[in-house]
Amino acid sequence: MDRFEQNGEYDVIRSYTRINGYPLFTSSVENLVFVIELRRKYSYYLVNVVLPVFFMQLLGLVVFLVPTESGEKLTFALTLLLSLTVMMTLVAEKIPTTSLQIPTLSIYMLGGTVISSLELIMTVVILQFKHYDKEGNHVTRRMQSFATFLALLTCTKRNKIDSKTETSPKLANNCSLTIVEEITKEDTFEKDVLETKDSDENDPTFTCAFTYEEIALMMDRFSIFLFAIVTLLFTLSMLVKMS
Repeated sequence: MDRFEQNGEYDVIRSYTRINGYPLFTSSVENLVFVIELRRKYSYYLVNVVLPVFFMQLLGLVVFLVPTESGEKLTFALTLLLSLTVMMTLVAEKIPTTSLQIPTLSIYMLGGTVISSLELIMTVVILQFKHYDKEGNHVTRRMQSFATFLALLTCTKRNKIDSKTETSPKLANNCSLTIVEEITKEDTFEKDVLETKDSDENDPTFTCAFTYEEIALMMDRFSIFLFAIVTLLFTLSMLVKMS
């Protein structure tokens, strides 16, 4: 190692020699073996691959902050997914093509692509809920239970509405408790309102159920926290494994 020169890609962990002997006919043969253990430096990949992919995943959280009315919510999520795919292709060209062992860097790139794909799917679901709200569709009982669960996770409170005030058809369609006298035979929402009628009709106030728009907003909040935790834990685990 007296003539060793510093290498920009590998570090020499240790080096040693040993002698291997084995018999050959009536004599023995000895081999002198030089052993050098190398470790690839990770600074290059940390700066050029890991950190850019990590910041792209953080940008994926911003997708859930983009207003739906802007029309760029889905475009933003799809652009991030395509960027990660291109990055994964560039990294794959520098990795040896072998199936005996999968590099940790490839696993990290694949995990980032999967997370970005799930964010895209969640964005499509949120946009679909927004579309349901614009069409005035009724929120089913199961969806109300799901919205109640999301409200607990995101600390969202329901608004109390006085039953004596005039209730519009759309508002009555989204309420879990309605007054029977306000429903007429000509009301197109009669069937849905009767199905969601609560047993306690003497309560002067009732809690209005969540609309599809409110469910979409709660899903945006929940997705930010969920994907932030998943991204941080996944990145930390990969850094520990690579180090």
